[in-house]
Amino acid sequence: MYKILTLENDKFLLEVLSEWLMEMGFYTVKAHTIQEGYERLKEEDPDLILCSYTLPDGNGLELLKKIRSDFKDEKMPFILTTGYELKTTDKWQTNYLPNAILYKPFWPEMLLETLHCYLPDKPR
Repeated sequence: MYKILTLENDKFLLEVLSEWLMEMGFYTVKAHTIQEGYERLKEEDPDLILCSYTLPDGNGLELLKKIRSDFKDEKMPFILTTGYELKTTDKWQTNYLPNAILYKPFWPEMLLETLHCYLPDKPR
C-alpha cells in the first residue's frame, strides 16, 4: 500500500484529504506544519508528499528545499497544492521545484490522476 504524507494548513481540509486518500486505497500520514511534516517524513518514509503551499510555519517550497538538501532524495515525488496562482521566477531554483502543482479546489479524481502520475512503480 502506498504511503502519502499530507501537509495542509487547514485542519478540516487535512481530514477531508486524508479520508479521500484512504477511500482511494492509500495509507495516509498527516501533518499540519513544516516541522511536524519533516518529523513524519523521517519516521514514516512515505512514497509521495502532498503539501499545501501555505503552512502555519512557512510554505511548502521551504519544506521541499529542506527535504532535497537534507535527504538528497530527488526521487521522492512532491506535489504542491495551492489556492493561489503561483508563477515561477528567477528566484525559484530548479532543484527545488515540485513535481506537480494542484490548484484548489480540485476533485478527488484529479488528485488520484496526479498521484498515479508520480508514484513509484512499487511502494517503499
